Amino acid sequence: MLTFLSISIAAIFNAIMDTLWTHYPISVFKNLDSKWWNPNESWIYVKNWLGWVRFDAWHIAKFGMIGNIAMAVYFYRPIFGIFDIISITLIWCISFELFYSLILKKQ
Repeated sequence: MLTFLSISIAAIFNAIMDTLWTHYPISVFKNLDSKWWNPNESWIYVKNWLGWVRFDAWHIAKFGMIGNIAMAVYFYRPIFGIFDIISITLIWCISFELFYSLILKKQ
């Protein structure tokens, strides 16, 4: 069960990444500080930490996505056998689309 939750959260972080990258001007983030939220600008202002890690919204969302995928792998226990692949794919797609297409865009 934790695998499915982690996959859903990873997909939400992926939706945040894609929204920031491709739809920042029409997103729920557009009124926030673009020097931290807009990846097209933040790379100019955000300093590298330890010489290689950037701490802006896009990179933090990426860390969240990768971390949740790793947690999903760690906690995975077969439930439906081969159908787990279909279940995980559906959970990812539904979570991603819900956030990317509906929640994170301003209408």
